[in-house]
Amino acid sequence: MRYWPNPAHKTETSEAGPPVWVPDKDKCPDDMTVPERNALFAESIAVDPADRRSRRFVARRTADGRLELFDIKWSRDEAGDPEFHGHPASRIDRNVLKQMRDQGLLTLAEFNRLRKELPGC
Repeated sequence: MRYWPNPAHKTETSEAGPPVWVPDKDKCPDDMTVPERNALFAESIAVDPADRRSRRFVARRTADGRLELFDIKWSRDEAGDPEFHGHPASRIDRNVLKQMRDQGLLTLAEFNRLRKELPGC
């Protein structure tokens, strides 16, 4: 598995090339480094762990402690390996949200707020 950026979600040039203006796409934060992005991808939680192409989610804390959630989606297979791209999450799988809570990635207050605010997948 590997992560490959989608320029439609970028405000800066990445290894995938310059950003592409697509007004209805959520933009990724521009303060995330490639090593941090790759670490988040490695830590992401699959909706269906048995499916190598399963949608994945991950939580990130900013320098000031704010919580950011990312939706990581299969894009294509490259040389037989699944390739994914991510962007800020506007929904999240309920079981993944519970796993994030159980792993201490979310406080109970954050979990309760998010399960009400974000639709499930």
